[in-house]
Amino acid sequence: MMSSFTRISIILCVLVCLCAAGTTQAAQKHWTAGTGNWFTGTNWGGSIPLSGDIVYVDNGGTAQVAAATAHGDRMYLGSNTSTTGTVDVKPSGVLLTNFQYIGDLGNGTINQTGGTNTANNVIWVGNVAGSHGKYNISGGSLNAYSLFVGSAFAIGELNITNKDAVINLARGSLSSGNVLSFEANAKFTAVVDSKINLDRTSLDNKSTSEANLGGLSNLEMVFTGTGNNFEIASLDLGSGTTGYVDNFALGTLDVGGAGTGTVTLIDNRINQPSEPHKDVLYVDDLIVRSGSTLNLNGHTIYYKNHTNLGDVVHNGGFLVEVPEPSTALLLGMGLFGLIGFARRRR
Repeated sequence: MMSSFTRISIILCVLVCLCAAGTTQAAQKHWTAGTGNWFTGTNWGGSIPLSGDIVYVDNGGTAQVAAATAHGDRMYLGSNTSTTGTVDVKPSGVLLTNFQYIGDLGNGTINQTGGTNTANNVIWVGNVAGSHGKYNISGGSLNAYSLFVGSAFAIGELNITNKDAVINLARGSLSSGNVLSFEANAKFTAVVDSKINLDRTSLDNKSTSEANLGGLSNLEMVFTGTGNNFEIASLDLGSGTTGYVDNFALGTLDVGGAGTGTVTLIDNRINQPSEPHKDVLYVDDLIVRSGSTLNLNGHTIYYKNHTNLGDVVHNGGFLVEVPEPSTALLLGMGLFGLIGFARRRR
């Protein structure tokens, strides 16, 4: 019969083994090739990264993801000063990580022409001071909890070069705080009819350069779920079309999309140093879906087209229609004609 001392000793041994297994450190995987296949073990010095590994591409090479699923926990492209690294996500390729730092201390690039790239937490494009990150997407889907473009001292670029590319930002299993953030040194370009879907995800904008975020004018932002804040950034130039020129104007704001959503306008950043905290929003198409709510929160939206099937809460704010130039011209000609008619009657 086993003594109590022996039983306790066995239990302690098991616990020690379990603790040792639980504290096993993740492997660090460094890309060693030039341009090559992610799924070739020798390109990583022996074996490809696993889901818990820390992945580095910073030797100037390019890891290509195609026809299978590439894993990692944290991925760094250009992790040190003066280093560069690139990942290409190709059609039918899948990249699955928790965190992605594209240009951490050096220069990093992701070129996505198809497939799926999913970060279960954060993607940061241009992170630490002096770094430069680029994300170029022309196909497939990019999915993340939060997406930060640039930082206070690093340049980050997000370029959508095909309207069929899809960017989805959603809270998932994490409780709160997810955001699409255009930081101070962000650059954003997009082709016409590009789209970003934000589910329980807020928009933050810390930029003071309208030219750097010129892609907003071609972008449709679709908000679903609750708790979505929208940082407005446009200088109030009145109800004329000049307000749409180099002024953080948005192509389409869709509240609700295929479901329902809520959006609250906020003005927490100083995007217009000459008129701090007096920002507005200029948008071509404003859509509020059935069952959805747009809270102006005391702010003003200038729009060209408006579809309202839901609820707009003003709270001291204003919705102002901006007539198209042709409409304004016709109104002016009509007024001029009335004045002429009145003069002839005298």
